[in-house]
Amino acid sequence: MISQRKIFVGGYFLFALFICFPAPFHGDLIGHQDVDVWNHVWGYWFFLDSILSGSLPWQAELLNAPNGGVLYFVDPVGATAALPLSALFGVGFAYTAIQIARVCLAGMMSHLFCKEVSGDGAHCWLAGLSFASSPFLLAEIGNGISEVTAIWWTALCFWRAARAFSSGQTRDWVILGLAQGLCTLSSFYYGLGTAILIGLWFLWRRPFSNLKGIVSASFLAIAIPLPFFAAFKASLGPGNPDALIQRSSELNVELLQHNAVDPQEYFVPGGFQSVDFMATYGEAFVHTVYLRWSVI
Repeated sequence: MISQRKIFVGGYFLFALFICFPAPFHGDLIGHQDVDVWNHVWGYWFFLDSILSGSLPWQAELLNAPNGGVLYFVDPVGATAALPLSALFGVGFAYTAIQIARVCLAGMMSHLFCKEVSGDGAHCWLAGLSFASSPFLLAEIGNGISEVTAIWWTALCFWRAARAFSSGQTRDWVILGLAQGLCTLSSFYYGLGTAILIGLWFLWRRPFSNLKGIVSASFLAIAIPLPFFAAFKASLGPGNPDALIQRSSELNVELLQHNAVDPQEYFVPGGFQSVDFMATYGEAFVHTVYLRWSVI
């Protein structure tokens, strides 16, 4: 007889293959090749090439020829996890495998979070399948912005926060701290969002019974991403003349306008977007945070 665990893992894995179909079966890269897919696949290669050369993925000699320059790749967690697959099967295969795994994990972690707060049942499958097929996740897979497809970290953090709040055990607090730290390392925006929501949830629940666990979780949540933030800051100009990315205040304003989100995006069906990237910038990006009426 097939165990519940095998059904759980296998079910979400098959669903992830379905979501990413047909790319995994054709040997294609997942995503629209006119946006950021190639940039992020290059980042996975950059990690592999640097490690095989005995160096850190920091100095990009093949960019800004002939001098090269310093570059911080924004998906260090995904590129590191992909290293064995990149070495054995190539970075294209590894990139696709990581995206499939992230869809699978998005479903599994949201399922477990739902189970933790409301008990087991069919509604947990509904939560997992809905989260793993959210328009936001599908859009970012299409865009090829690989660090943003790692949304499963947010569900993991909420699940472990619920477990730590209810059990009060140091082990669960430590796991929460590790999850929060890796979530922030994976994506600063996800880390900031989950930290704010978990902080508000903490103040509401007020689980102060294990100060050792709370302090441990807080320390890990900050200490894990901190050196990477320092590296990211050091990789940007004008403070570093060797930086490949020279970001000015004018560019920051342009990025805010480029990535603007109208609250209508959450509720208006039919492909509504705050910014029409193709009409405005000639880019094939699709950004949406539409929640779907079925979920609402």
